[in-house]
Amino acid sequence: MMMQQSGVHNFRTFLQVKAEDMDAYDPKNLLVVTTGSQAEPRAALNLASYGGSHALKLCKEDVLLYSAKVIPGNESRVMKMLNRLTDLGPKIVMGKDAGLHTSGHAYHDELEEVLQIVKPQHFLPVHGELLFLKEHELLGRSTGIKHTTVIKNGEMLGVSHLRNRKVLSNGFVSLGKQDFKLMYSDGDKAFGTSTDLCIDERFRIASDGIIFVSMEIFRPKPASPQSGLKGKFKITTRCLWLDNGRLLDALYKAAHAALSSCPLNCPLSHMERMVSEILRKMVRKYSGKRPDVIVVASENTTVGFSEEVINRHMSLDYEKTRPENPEREAEESIPEVMRTTPDDATTSSNAQGNKPKLGKISIIDKDSSTSAPAAAKSSRKNKWKPEEIKSLIQLRGEMNEKFQTVKGRMVLWEEISGSLLKQGITRTPAQCKSVWTSLLQKYEESKKDEENMQTWQYFSAMDSFLSCEGEMATK
Repeated sequence: MMMQQSGVHNFRTFLQVKAEDMDAYDPKNLLVVTTGSQAEPRAALNLASYGGSHALKLCKEDVLLYSAKVIPGNESRVMKMLNRLTDLGPKIVMGKDAGLHTSGHAYHDELEEVLQIVKPQHFLPVHGELLFLKEHELLGRSTGIKHTTVIKNGEMLGVSHLRNRKVLSNGFVSLGKQDFKLMYSDGDKAFGTSTDLCIDERFRIASDGIIFVSMEIFRPKPASPQSGLKGKFKITTRCLWLDNGRLLDALYKAAHAALSSCPLNCPLSHMERMVSEILRKMVRKYSGKRPDVIVVASENTTVGFSEEVINRHMSLDYEKTRPENPEREAEESIPEVMRTTPDDATTSSNAQGNKPKLGKISIIDKDSSTSAPAAAKSSRKNKWKPEEIKSLIQLRGEMNEKFQTVKGRMVLWEEISGSLLKQGITRTPAQCKSVWTSLLQKYEESKKDEENMQTWQYFSAMDSFLSCEGEMATK
């Protein structure tokens, strides 16, 4: 329209076509003037480069005249748009040598001419870099304008009202400054500042990841042999490179180490802070990232009580069903292929230091003798079946690494006892530990005797994980 009014070109000689009617004409007969020289996201040319414009479709037969200069700061997105257009196939004509560009911005002399024609009493340059605004202000003063200034975003100015054209203005009056903030829209619901929508935190988590740690704390009782704090951990990560699980294993070890370094009577908040700091430092050394670490600790006060109840119950149960010959009872409770020494069973001693009494824990084997005296019938009800022993070996093998690192292992035996209970096998932690002790002893003896290695039915299951360790698994 401006070209036509200025006489640069008379478009009346051409037929102007609406965008929605372009499909009715041969593309060779169309000249399309469109927006998008700076690759604006919603401009037609940029949408056409993605193939997402309903009105403008480009092909190899088209010629694209890029009659613009790239504004500083837009180079990257403009080049990406031109690359997409090139991939579509049209011939692109651009550059200084093509003689296509004509600026829509006035030059120095043209700006000065406008000010001399208008002769304003007040001149306030807007829209542009501060450096250019200051230069424009100086240009206005050079033409005789008395009241000129430059303001920044948020500053407000007032101008006195002229009663008639003969009254001169008193100039600008400052009305203060408004503290503007960038506001963000996050969908249809959330709206607010960067702080309100946690924009920085979102970017940080996306870049460095986040770690969630849930830990259950077990404090030792005053008379317990446990020397330090122990805990069960569950670690969950997001947006972190785990190095095929190696980092996750290192996180668990670091968490246990951090907890064991805490004093026995320290509060949960101190444990959370220690674990958080250690894990963050470890990930930083491992991958150079600084993830957010959220640790939630809870204290388990029922473990010590449950152990006491279990031991008390076993002691009372034993007194009620104590056989006449405990040595013979223990001998019959152990499979034929495992009978070594009676000390492998759970023991309890009285205050006078008498000989330890063997608990009512026994194992049944397919090779065990089926004949037994009447005094041992009550203990047979609690014998271990082969499938129960195999389940115990499997569970103990899966937790072998934890047994090598954790000192207070009764908590782990309770976990194994709970896993067996889920399978319908009711065994106390003490029973599981006692049977495992017998299995270990038999395993060590079988390794020295090739015949036992072939005949003992549990050797392969035990050897599958114990042979991979540098030393025998501790009890």
